[in-house]
Amino acid sequence: MDNLRVINRYGYLSISIFGALFLLSLLFEIYEYFFGLLFLASIFIYRNPERMVEVSDDKAIFSPVDGKIISIKRTIYAGDEYLEVSIRNHLCDCGVLRSVANLKIDEIKKKNGLNLFSSSDAKNLLSNRVAYICSFINKKIVIKICSGVISRKIHYENAKELKAGARIGFIVDGKVSVLLPVDTTLKISTGDKIKACDLIGFLGEDNGK
Repeated sequence: MDNLRVINRYGYLSISIFGALFLLSLLFEIYEYFFGLLFLASIFIYRNPERMVEVSDDKAIFSPVDGKIISIKRTIYAGDEYLEVSIRNHLCDCGVLRSVANLKIDEIKKKNGLNLFSSSDAKNLLSNRVAYICSFINKKIVIKICSGVISRKIHYENAKELKAGARIGFIVDGKVSVLLPVDTTLKISTGDKIKACDLIGFLGEDNGK
């Protein structure tokens, strides 16, 4: 499941298409620089850097993606209250999605919709989205992935268990929200730029007892 190559496997088709167009442009001497830039841009978008979690605490929770933290708030999901940390991933950010901890996957929910991102939660309900419902130290954690305007598809892996930092999918543009127990101690703030596998916080001391 974990792809260790320099280019993420979900980008092979797009890169191949732009590479072929670039070769044809060289052959026919038409728009070589334009197609060359598109080819290089596709390689950049689907880059697959290695990231390692640097905190060994069993209760540590890590960022699922590169981007900017746009909100931290309390929310209700499936009747339970959570602390929601939302990260906006743009086209220029690495889109590799990663596990936020050592998780057991209870369920994966997928909802087909529009490639739409909005600051409105109601409008985001119309978006193409995927949710991982997970167990972590006898608590529930939810990872919600919402596609953006540029995204054509949310790539995600089916799995039963995940190690912290393991690759779980890819998104070109969108929002990733992590729903955490309300007693989680956060180490980040709204507006922070963050990378996948950076520390978000720790579960409360009463978890797992």
